[in-house]
Amino acid sequence: MYLSGVACVLPEQRIVNDEILELVAHYSRGIYGGDIRSLLSSIDAKLRRIGIESRYWRSPKERPFALLEHACDVALKQSKIARSEVDFVIYVGVDRGFAEPANACFVAKALGMKGARTFDVVDACLGWATATEIAQGLFASAPGAVALIASAEFPMRPKGSVIPECFTIAAEAELDWKFPAFTLGEAASASVLIGEGPEWRYIHESDADFADLCTVSLGPPSDYAAPSSRFGSSESRGFRAYGNDLGRRIYRPAISVLRQLIDQTGTPCVVFPHSVIGPYIDQVVERVSAGIEVFSTFSDTGNLATSSLPTSISIARERRILNVDDVAIGWAAASGLKVSAFNIVQSLR
Repeated sequence: MYLSGVACVLPEQRIVNDEILELVAHYSRGIYGGDIRSLLSSIDAKLRRIGIESRYWRSPKERPFALLEHACDVALKQSKIARSEVDFVIYVGVDRGFAEPANACFVAKALGMKGARTFDVVDACLGWATATEIAQGLFASAPGAVALIASAEFPMRPKGSVIPECFTIAAEAELDWKFPAFTLGEAASASVLIGEGPEWRYIHESDADFADLCTVSLGPPSDYAAPSSRFGSSESRGFRAYGNDLGRRIYRPAISVLRQLIDQTGTPCVVFPHSVIGPYIDQVVERVSAGIEVFSTFSDTGNLATSSLPTSISIARERRILNVDDVAIGWAAASGLKVSAFNIVQSLR
C-alpha cells in the first residue's frame, strides 16, 4: 500500500498562548474561587513547559467543509488521481457534523464520487491510523483500488464541546481535565492511499480499563457507560481529558510498540508522532533508540487529533524532510486507551 497524496489546510487565525490566557480570564472572571492572576500564570508556565507556541482556529468566514474540500483536491492532484477513480471514502475526524449518515457520504457527494463506498471510522486521535489499516484490509480483495481518508477537526466553535466549558475554571483542580483543551488546534486533512505495493505493519497495545481518561460525551455518560468519577456530573457534556493520567498510562506501551516496530522494520528515516506534547515525545523516542529523527508540528499547530499525522507528513514533504519512496513510522496514542506504531510507505506517482 502506498500513501500517494497527503494534504493539510490550516485555518487563517493563528492563536498564541496569550490569547488562550485571555479566553480563560474572560470566561472564568467572577467564577474562579482563587487569585485568577496566579491561575493564568500557572497555565502559561505549563503551556511553555510542553512546548506549544500557537495553534490555528478558523475565522467566522471560514467553513470547515470548504477547507476539507480543498485538502481533498490537493491530495488527489498530488496523486494524479481523478475523483472518479476513488473507490473508498473514509471520514475519520473526531469532530463531525452528523451522527447519521456517515460524514464520508457528504464528502463523496461534494466531490462527485457518487459510486464510492463511504463510511466513518470513530477511533479518537487514532482514527487516521485505523483507517489506513482498514483500507489495507479492503485492498486485499481489491488490489489497485484507491481510498481517500478525510478529516475536518474544527472543535473550537463557540458553544461547542470545548468553548466555553473548558475555558471556564471555577477551581484550579479543574485543570486536571480542562488543560488539554488549551492545546487544541484546527485543520482539515486528506490522504490518498493506493492498493498496491508493500504491506504496512501495525503494532497495537490497548487497555480499555482507562477508556474514561479522555471523552467527548454526546449525552449523559452514565446512560452509555459504567459509572465513573471522571465523567463529572450527569449534566456534564463535551470534552474532558485527564492529560497527566494519559501521559503516565501510555508511557510504557508507547515505548513498547515503537521498539517492536523498529525491531521488525529497521530504523526509519523519520518518526511522525501524534502531536500532543513536545518534550514527552522526544523523551520516549530517545528511550527507544537514540538519534532517530522526530518530526512534529505540535509547537506551531497544537493537537490536531486525527489530522495530526497527515499534517506532519504533508509539511515534512513540503520541506523535503520526507522524500519520495522514503519509509517512515507513524506513532500515535489515543483515548480508549490505545497506542499504535506502523510503518508508512509513501510514493508520488
